[in-house]
Amino acid sequence: LLLWDDKAQRFSAYRHRQGDPLSLGADRVFEVMHDRSGTLWVGTWEGGASRADLDIGGFERYAHRPGDPRSLPDSPVGAQAEEGDGTLWVGTLKGLHLFDPPSGNVLKSYRHDPGKADSLSDDRVFFLLPESDGRLWIGTRAGLNLLDRKSGSLRRIPLKTGSSSENFTQAARAPDGALWLGSFGGLTRYDPRDGSVR
Repeated sequence: LLLWDDKAQRFSAYRHRQGDPLSLGADRVFEVMHDRSGTLWVGTWEGGASRADLDIGGFERYAHRPGDPRSLPDSPVGAQAEEGDGTLWVGTLKGLHLFDPPSGNVLKSYRHDPGKADSLSDDRVFFLLPESDGRLWIGTRAGLNLLDRKSGSLRRIPLKTGSSSENFTQAARAPDGALWLGSFGGLTRYDPRDGSVR
């Protein structure tokens, strides 16, 4: 993880150090996010999520705890989004999870189930994009999903992108409400208002 110091015109590096519980969880960083309080969350491949904690002078780590079914089920964290009540949505290679940092426990999970149309399109979650109305866009290795965070209902969003890949890895909201979706197969513009795809 690199922090740019504009005044000094240089980067400071934060790395994982074996035996140092306050260092970054792992060096392969996949996602960074600031929550409403300004706290920095870092999603890493091998070390789960790390939260910058200035009070302890380092990082607090949240990862899979072997043998504990309440912990994150997988350490690769590819996406994070703040819920607003102190909990976080965390996307891993084993689904989407509502995570409570104070307890270190998962409160709710959404997984792919081939027999259920209202399950995630794939367990490998790569981006989360929250909406102010309570919806949460979820990008997976096999398509786009939409979760109503209030009701808990989940649905897959079928897109005909013209590409062989709907392996969505990034998303950004356009000023007109459309979504820009990045994948290994290109860039897709999806308008949820009329369902148009380009």
